[in-house]
Amino acid sequence: MKNKSKQLFILAFTILSLSACGRKQDDAPASSAPAPTPQPQAQAVSSCDVIKKNANKDLVSEQASEQSIKIERHFQRVVRKDCAGQTTSDQIETVKSLHYDLKFKAPKQKFLSVFVFNENSCDHKLTVTPVANFPLIGLLYSVTGDEKSILIKGDMANAALTFKLEEGRNDIFVRYFYDCSPSTVAGNSKASVGEGTCQESKDSLLVQYPVIVKYVETQLEGFREIKPSKFACELEAKKAQSSVTQ
Repeated sequence: MKNKSKQLFILAFTILSLSACGRKQDDAPASSAPAPTPQPQAQAVSSCDVIKKNANKDLVSEQASEQSIKIERHFQRVVRKDCAGQTTSDQIETVKSLHYDLKFKAPKQKFLSVFVFNENSCDHKLTVTPVANFPLIGLLYSVTGDEKSILIKGDMANAALTFKLEEGRNDIFVRYFYDCSPSTVAGNSKASVGEGTCQESKDSLLVQYPVIVKYVETQLEGFREIKPSKFACELEAKKAQSSVTQ
């Protein structure tokens, strides 16, 4: 009888303990971790922004006088014909290029290379000098120069072999390197002309050349007729005859 009472007591105590534990777990508020704070995404830095840190008006050793230039684009009706005299094209075309050659004198002669940067168009070029502006060969480079000055082939259009100008103000920065030719500069994203001789120059000068561009479009009267040369037509005739005999 005593054993039975003891067993009932233990059973009742166990039930009460489990019940109390259950209530404690149910009453406890559900824990929730705080939502993570969204981290701001880092904005990509353009090559233009990188270059501006090392080529700006606050770092120049000298500022050249402002110069104004006018770039004209001429439109005209152009009639193109083939060797048989048949018209292959009759439309309005650009008959005058948008080029303008800018010549900048260096503040100190005998520089070894230059880095040219247009703050307004973000175009840039690293060139080892001297690069002569010879016919045909000179056409392959947007920046040429000797030990005294550089020549920039400015262009209102984006082109591989010219240097991009904008209508209005153009702040062109030129860094002249005197001790060596760096293989690249911070922010440079274009192929360099020539091979560098060092990683970084210790002797250089930064000059600012302000250029104001006035852009004018003109429609010319009349038309221009373009026909193949006699030599081109003879060559075309020979090719046609050769294909027939084969």
